[in-house]
Amino acid sequence: GLGDRDLRGLSHYEIFPEISGDWKEAHRRGLSGEVVRKEADCFHRANGASQWLTWEIHPWRDLSGGIGGIVVFTKDITERKRAEEHIRQLNRVYAVLSDINQTIVREKDSQAMLEAACRIAVDKGKFRMAWIGMADPATHLLKPVASSGFVDDYLDQIRIDLLEPNTATGPAAHSFHSGEHTICNDIEHELYRQWKSHALEHGYRSLAAFPLRCEGRIVGVFSFYASELGFFVEDETKLLDEI
Repeated sequence: GLGDRDLRGLSHYEIFPEISGDWKEAHRRGLSGEVVRKEADCFHRANGASQWLTWEIHPWRDLSGGIGGIVVFTKDITERKRAEEHIRQLNRVYAVLSDINQTIVREKDSQAMLEAACRIAVDKGKFRMAWIGMADPATHLLKPVASSGFVDDYLDQIRIDLLEPNTATGPAAHSFHSGEHTICNDIEHELYRQWKSHALEHGYRSLAAFPLRCEGRIVGVFSFYASELGFFVEDETKLLDEI
């Protein structure tokens, strides 16, 4: 809220500094006599929250017929936009699942299949990065064997010794040991490992790791990194579990 601020003498642009340039231009056009509409506008509030609005701006005429101001009508469509985004995300994951299943059937070379799976995750799923790690029975390391997307030198920083409790605490190691997916929907605030800052620099905001099984035995982990916070909710995670 506005609290106890003294608002006298302030314009609404000063009261709400988050008002965008689009709104300011629409206000100007409204004062010139136009009716201005926008079906969907993302309104970023000063506290960091985002709100989707549909709005109309009408000129307000005084008794003499002159324009004395504007009238703004708004409707909050945030929930609708979130539902639409959820559907888009699900469609992305459906495409990943379908294409990887086709690749498994078609591709007989295992390394080529793993590389294709990572590439599909990035190209079809729009994940920021995807990598597959396989357990080396000789060294007990979870070694990256395939990756795609914005990787740069990120995987060079990762050394996961599956037998070392001080390093085997991240999502990939936890997924390997538990046999279940591991989700981190806010890397910045939920992870405390030494490579967290490196992940944020690469634009990763959430991640999920899924165990890979061969003949009932866990042999590796498939990790997906998204640029969106909170990407891995129940529906998306269930689909990725099927891989």
